[in-house]
Amino acid sequence: MKMLLSLLFLPLILSSNSHAKSTALCSYIYSSKVIEKVEKFQNDKLKHCSVTCMLTLRCGPIDALELGMLKEMKDLFGDGNAEWADLEANQTGAYQASIGRARTDKECISRCRDYYPNQK
Repeated sequence: MKMLLSLLFLPLILSSNSHAKSTALCSYIYSSKVIEKVEKFQNDKLKHCSVTCMLTLRCGPIDALELGMLKEMKDLFGDGNAEWADLEANQTGAYQASIGRARTDKECISRCRDYYPNQK
């Protein structure tokens, strides 16, 4: 229940700043092409981190994180497996792009592998 409440209120917190409003539309537009780049990975957290990092490069961190939250809400109420650790992996990816540690898709994957190793 605590995770559910956190997921429901986090978008409100993120969008409370008038400069930070987003609908995750940009990330949604780019998501399918970005997801294709990580489909082969077995580690779910590596996927979350890498995708959010790449989306942050294109759309900014708030937009990318909002799409990740929407995906977890879909998992929570659907047939998926909602996990708090997925949101943490999303934050890791957004951070890597936001601070400039990852400036390309390849660098996003490389930086995320530092956090979620054992992937080819």
